Amino acid sequence: MNQFTTSNEQPSDAAPDPAVPVVDRFRSKNLILLLVTAIVATAGMVFWMQWATPPLEIPQVDLSAARPALRELIHRAYDKVADFPNSASAWGAYGMCLMQHERPKEALICLSRASVLEPQSSRWPYYAGVISEQTNYNEAVKWYRKAMELDSSYAPLRTRLARVLSQVNQYDDAIKILEPLLTNDAQSAPAWEETARLARISGNTDLAVSTLQKASDSGILSRGLKLEEATLALLRGDVTLAASAKQEAERLPSHRPPENDPWMKELQRFDVSGFVASQEADAMVQEGRYRDAMQSFSRMTRQFPERSRPALNQALVLLSVGQVDAGIAELRKLTEVFGDDPLIHFYLARALIRKTQYAEAEKSLLEAIRLKPDFGNAFLTLGLVYEKTERLADALKCYQSATAQNPEDVAGHISLARLLLDQSRLDEAQLSLLKAEKLQPLPPEILDEVQGLRTRIQNAKAQAP
Repeated sequence: MNQFTTSNEQPSDAAPDPAVPVVDRFRSKNLILLLVTAIVATAGMVFWMQWATPPLEIPQVDLSAARPALRELIHRAYDKVADFPNSASAWGAYGMCLMQHERPKEALICLSRASVLEPQSSRWPYYAGVISEQTNYNEAVKWYRKAMELDSSYAPLRTRLARVLSQVNQYDDAIKILEPLLTNDAQSAPAWEETARLARISGNTDLAVSTLQKASDSGILSRGLKLEEATLALLRGDVTLAASAKQEAERLPSHRPPENDPWMKELQRFDVSGFVASQEADAMVQEGRYRDAMQSFSRMTRQFPERSRPALNQALVLLSVGQVDAGIAELRKLTEVFGDDPLIHFYLARALIRKTQYAEAEKSLLEAIRLKPDFGNAFLTLGLVYEKTERLADALKCYQSATAQNPEDVAGHISLARLLLDQSRLDEAQLSLLKAEKLQPLPPEILDEVQGLRTRIQNAKAQAP
């Protein structure tokens, strides 16, 4: 017997066992041959795919104007992906880095790849959803739903998904997504507010009212909930209750605490451009600490000249404190350095409107719309410019575009309703006003304007022949 043959094996030169039928021996050999062939073919296919399929190209960004620290950070993240192309953490970190430094297109490629390499992680589709939310609601919904399948317990994910679902008019799904967040914790107030708002928008006023009642029974009280109560009362024609709820809302804090989102906070570890300092300066503005905010933005502008936001925010603070000419001068400078940023052109136009420089404002707004064709607020502001210059047909088109781009922006519907009312198109005006009333909890000043428009429409209809 051959020394490499075990006691259970038949030597290769031994005669076939006559006890085994020839057909069975033939079938057994064929099965073994097929199995070996399949294994070899599979291995060959894997080998061919690895070597014949070109690797996914790693996104690169133009860093010619970037500070050394930012160039080093991005180069380091890029090199990590190049060294470990099958590492989800490498692709994800590079995507987070690019996301943090306002490179959304390239970041989305990286995060999509990380999601493929680590399909059990919900963070990568979550970040991809955050990026997609800026330009494509439907794509954002897909990413958020994918993340939800992997981890449905992350509260910020539910909040973001519900918000995006409402943008695509999937109100019932949005309400269901928020249900687990409706607790007696004071931090749950935004979820209660959003649920009541979504119920109202979808036409389910009974659910909206019961949601407000449950929130009250759970000890949840907020400015947003009281404004929602006022809006519902106004819809039912109960002016007294609406006024009472509005007064209660005005006595409550107007600023809610920032949402606790640990995953988004993780982006801060890639900060070499003053992101955290920007957040702190923004908080100073909210608190009315304009001098401190100006100093902070000025410092960041000098430190991070490649970023447009600190300088833009500095100009906006100037406008907020009444230094309109100085703000306009800063914005004009920014259009020369960051000419492809639609927000800068938009805010320049708004400042020019304050100086009644409508022709220049129109040019700035048209440039903002050219750079961002779905810029609803730019259309809305351009409509105001056309109203001021008595180009009413053009104003009407702009307001219609604004409401199409931002269907949940109450200002667009109110502006459209007002213009239609001025043109005695009462039914259309009433329809636009109804759309406004069904939207977000209306601030007190907006509630007053809505009530005034409704009264004007009713009076005009009563006087119509």
